[in-house]
Amino acid sequence: MGNESSIHQQFSMQRLQAWLQQGDPAAEGVVTLFRARRLPLADPTPMIRELAVAGEPACQQLLQEMEVLPDWVDFSLMAKGGAMGYRQFPQLALALTHGGLPMSFATPEAARILGGSNRLEQNVVRRLFESATLFFGVLDTEALRPAGAVWDICLRVRLMHSMVRLRLMAAGDWTPEEGKPINPVHVAAGPLFFGSMVLRSLSRLGARVSEEEAEGYKLIWRYVTYLLGVPQEMLGSTDAEQERINNEILLPLVFGPDDNSRRLINALMSGLTHMPMLGQLPRGMHEALSRHLLGQELADEFALPDSPLMKTAVGMLVLSLRGYGLPLRLPALRRQAVRIGQDFMTGFLQHGLRGVAADFQEHPR
Repeated sequence: MGNESSIHQQFSMQRLQAWLQQGDPAAEGVVTLFRARRLPLADPTPMIRELAVAGEPACQQLLQEMEVLPDWVDFSLMAKGGAMGYRQFPQLALALTHGGLPMSFATPEAARILGGSNRLEQNVVRRLFESATLFFGVLDTEALRPAGAVWDICLRVRLMHSMVRLRLMAAGDWTPEEGKPINPVHVAAGPLFFGSMVLRSLSRLGARVSEEEAEGYKLIWRYVTYLLGVPQEMLGSTDAEQERINNEILLPLVFGPDDNSRRLINALMSGLTHMPMLGQLPRGMHEALSRHLLGQELADEFALPDSPLMKTAVGMLVLSLRGYGLPLRLPALRRQAVRIGQDFMTGFLQHGLRGVAADFQEHPR
């Protein structure tokens, strides 16, 4: 009872309102500095380090915030979660694209930003590859260490968030009552949408995940969320504490699909039919998969069609995926599955890296 009370004190209405109005001063300072000096943002990290050495406060602050590891970071535990993701890569790909990604549209403010830009609808396949950059990249937990390749992706995503925030605020497209766009409260839903809920989807797809692997996978997303600029006081110091924050504070606060959310889901379902391998499935199958992973109540909120025929097809797919997991009980086959999954996802990561770099070039302001 005392722990639950402390969680609600930590997320008091006054503090939540302050966090809603908070941006990312260090990242915004770096973006402003780069714009003033007309520096390219396509590959910003080397220049940020150079400017930090030269004494630029914003660059120093951003690097300090991202390089200091919280006490709860455990790379050995995260590595077990990452290996699980590689091993269960068929289920994980579906869990992320049909479960985690749709949930990221469930926050009205996030859906408004994505829907207002029309970027998802204009080139869905490329946006999916951009998302894959982070979704699959985080499984390489050694690359999440400071200065690692995936750590660098997190830095670039953090800067991109600040670029969007500054643009919307400057254009007057956002009112103060709403809180700032891409504020810490909404970004803090990462461990919920991409950690806990993806694990629930994996279970619904027949994946076998140990308690230790599940904790490691969730810890990956808690750490990634920290790297994206969410203050430590908004994150749990333990897995149990993070779960209480997810369920008692964030889920009621950030989940509320609206017309923008439903428009984005519609674009996503269309785009999945053009993705490599996934494109072999009809749109109705993608919709039924999302219904299966989200559950009836959430799927109805997104207005996903309910087809008995496709529901049966999804049931057959889940049975086959359960069968995939049976031989993985053997240690040698488990290790082989991890290697195969890593090779497969590395290809997606390489595509995504090119997409993120191009994104900075397309949207320098």
